[in-house]
Order: sequence, then C-alpha cells, then structure tokens
Amino acid sequence: MPVTIQATHLPTRPTTDRGWAAYSPAYTIIRDAERHATERHHSNPRNQTHKNNLRLARTLGFLLIEFFTECQFLSDGPCLALKAEITSPPLAGSTNDLVYSLGRQYNNHFIRTCVFSHFFHVVHHLNPPQSGHPLRDTLPHPHTPHVHPSIP
Repeated sequence: MPVTIQATHLPTRPTTDRGWAAYSPAYTIIRDAERHATERHHSNPRNQTHKNNLRLARTLGFLLIEFFTECQFLSDGPCLALKAEITSPPLAGSTNDLVYSLGRQYNNHFIRTCVFSHFFHVVHHLNPPQSGHPLRDTLPHPHTPHVHPSIP
C-alpha cells in the first residue's frame, strides 16, 4: 500500500520573526521548491523521487526555522551558513535541485547522526552491556567517568 504525504506545508514564517527578514529570501526559495515538489508529487504520486524531494525541501525549511529560532543558543552561524548555501547560485541544475540536494545532505549527515547518537545513548542507558559483552570493553557506562588507563 503506498504511503501518502500529508498536506503539511511549511509555515509562512517562524513564530518569532524579529530578524527574519535577513533569512526570508532563502526561505522563499525553499518554499518554492516545496511547492514545486508538491505539484510534481500530486501529478504522479507513485514517483518516489517527487515524494523524496517534497520531504527534503520540508526538512531544509524546518531546519532553517529551527536554526533561526534557536540562534540564541546556537549563535547565528548555522543559520547564516544554511542561508548562504541556499542562496548561492547552483553549479548545475535548478534552484529546486539545489534545495533537494542540500536537504539530502543535511538529512544524511546531520539529522541521521543526531538521531542515531540519541538512539544509541538511550538504548545503552536502558540496556547496559552485561559482563563479557563486546561493548563492555570499548564503551564506558554513561554514568561512569572515563579515565585514561595511563592515569593512576
């Protein structure tokens, strides 16, 4: 049975928009790519590429909003870097292709890493290795400080 994508579009702007004007051009590019991917997906719902492009555009859009919203904790660096990548002229293909490519890059190298890291720590904490388990020798228990063997 095919999975359908819900019509959850990107918001028009973040809930706090003080300073958002600087990032609005990049976000407009992302929303245009999302709109394009939505149209392509609706015209051919079985095409996995269109479905993936829609997901990737939304990933990038929500990530830009999250970086902007959390810039007081993250600094402006991540948001500025993402804006610069989005607004740079594409080396090949269209602007939409650039958005999908960046969405794929952030999904594969940032989001998956964060999710995997969180999942690993949760699983390790809930089910610590037993004695003789191969992970016991390589990973310290999360609540035990790791001391280098050469330090007495």
